[in-house]
Amino acid sequence: MKFLGVALACLLVTISWRASAQSAEFRLIGEGNGEVIKLGWLPKMWPAGTSGVKIQKRLDHGDWILLTADEIYPAVELTKSLNNVEPSAAERERLQQKLKDLMDQGKLKPNSRATYQDVILADPKNLPMLAFAFATDYELMLLNGFGFIERDIPPGQDLEYGVFPVLNGSMSAEPAATFAWMSGTKPDNQLAMTGSMEVIGNKKSLLLKWEFDAIELKAKQLKGFNIYQIIGEGKIKLNGDLIWVTSGSDPATLTRKIPYPEGKEKVSFVAVPVSYFETEAQANEIVFDPAKYAINLTPPVLSAQSGSAAVLLTWSLGPGASAQLVGLEVQRKAAGQNYETIASLKATDNRYEDVSVEAGQYYFYRLVAVPQAGLAKIWSNEVVLQQLDNSLPATPMNLKGEIVQENGTTYARLTWDHPQTNQEIQFRIFIDSPFGDLAHDASIDPITGSTYDFEIKKTRSDTY
Repeated sequence: MKFLGVALACLLVTISWRASAQSAEFRLIGEGNGEVIKLGWLPKMWPAGTSGVKIQKRLDHGDWILLTADEIYPAVELTKSLNNVEPSAAERERLQQKLKDLMDQGKLKPNSRATYQDVILADPKNLPMLAFAFATDYELMLLNGFGFIERDIPPGQDLEYGVFPVLNGSMSAEPAATFAWMSGTKPDNQLAMTGSMEVIGNKKSLLLKWEFDAIELKAKQLKGFNIYQIIGEGKIKLNGDLIWVTSGSDPATLTRKIPYPEGKEKVSFVAVPVSYFETEAQANEIVFDPAKYAINLTPPVLSAQSGSAAVLLTWSLGPGASAQLVGLEVQRKAAGQNYETIASLKATDNRYEDVSVEAGQYYFYRLVAVPQAGLAKIWSNEVVLQQLDNSLPATPMNLKGEIVQENGTTYARLTWDHPQTNQEIQFRIFIDSPFGDLAHDASIDPITGSTYDFEIKKTRSDTY
């Protein structure tokens, strides 16, 4: 989206905004924890004459209290004050620097108040794109004029916040949308997750996996994950940007492949859900114990040979490998397809004949060694071959020859009847050798037709 300058992975994602009440014009979400209240909103439509919004709150259903003396309006400007957005001077300074950095990097394009309202918000097609961009970074909402933070939270009281549009210079009497926060509560953003891990490539990599309910993720206003490795009392973040997970599968799966941990000590990893307001929820921990993966197994070495009606696969395993395995799997795929298991074998087997092949097709094979105790599978090398039709081709009939001259050049013109067959046949030309044997003339490419002119450059006769 050029006016935001934010790199979007998808332009048609609809974000679900949750609020306790909302009009037909604004959508509002919020989060509170007793120390800070964060709000974010986006219009379903931007009515003509609307210049901005003001934020009010009320305590225990009392009268509305104005929190923003001036309007909060959509614009991206370095000169724009953030006093109405963030009460902390230190946070305002940090946000101003972030805005400058984003502009210097070309990730955020300046847009005046008039441009934002008359061009961007005037086109309803832009609103879903704004929603997606803001979902990636809550602070973009603040910088663009669609967010508000309050840090002066009175204890022991229920709060309700409202966003009030300013239309033709007058603030509306009723809120376009509201967000309620119950005193003493924190966001219900704890996500049930099931963690596991898998060793890949004979201890070259470790795949971390967590399964979760994608519907629950969306309902709790969680947008993605951070993954950390626990180091003593601290932690190291393993991902750069926030990890987004598509919700097309149930359960959804969060994965992260990392180098296989060195050493003999246990290593802990945690996946942490993150809300739209950048709040990290409760972590889900999985522990890597290298003792459970103490297996000395080299990848199998696979070879293949095409027969007349089958492919013969043979392989070799390292010394003592069979005792560490529960079995073997033969996997096959055609070009452009995914691997599928076509046979499950004993750990002591060392050959397999694939009879379900078709002539002319290319096949890819690999062997999977399945260790005991549910350890990670180990893959062999990949082999690829074309299954050939080894049956003899049909014989051409009625071979004839005549000497012809064209443009001063003499040719031996050979003609024959193409055999009636479904086979794709090519023909090769043979001549007699100085020793009286017929020999293939390698200078002539295979012929698909039923005639060939052989240029005669010698004075003696030959047989063709």
